[in-house]
Amino acid sequence: MPRSSPRFRVSFNKVTVDSDTSTNDTCVLLATGRAGGEQIDEGSVGFEVVAAAIRAVCNHLAREVAADGEGSTKLVTVNVMGAADQGDADAVARSIANSPLVKTAIFGHDANWGRVAAAAGKCGVKFDQYGVDIDLMGVPVCRKGLTVPMDEDDMLRRFEEPEITIAIDLGQGHSSSRIWTCDLTHDYVTINGDYRT
Repeated sequence: MPRSSPRFRVSFNKVTVDSDTSTNDTCVLLATGRAGGEQIDEGSVGFEVVAAAIRAVCNHLAREVAADGEGSTKLVTVNVMGAADQGDADAVARSIANSPLVKTAIFGHDANWGRVAAAAGKCGVKFDQYGVDIDLMGVPVCRKGLTVPMDEDDMLRRFEEPEITIAIDLGQGHSSSRIWTCDLTHDYVTINGDYRT
């Protein structure tokens, strides 16, 4: 299967901490055959079982990488639905996940859906604000581009959870994407400001 296949872009390639890439960002899976057993051929039942297990481990590790971002206090899962195509879905998800304003709002426990909408609208993907729905931690906060009243105390309680979810439906099609990131904290600045090569 070609490495450009979407099957290869669902775990580690869906993680961003600050949009930068380190030479240490590497994952290697080896199969030497030394354990013995029957060969597992692509298309077989055994292949699908092994592939599902590897995907599950990689997804778990990808989430751990995002949660362990420098200075982070929260794992953030960004779900984009209703995009015109996969490229648009990925671009919007990555724009939201990399937005310093979104990430600092999460650190500040601020249910500021306008920052999510702004990040989605700035990335060059067709964007109709009056077709957009946004949920934060499962709570509707925007419908068709307009504010949905919410219980501020309830939202503050939800921000205490270790994982924060952002869901946005663009209303443009049927494609979707998920990216994992983390919040942006004072400690991130301290760690990277104090770092010397």
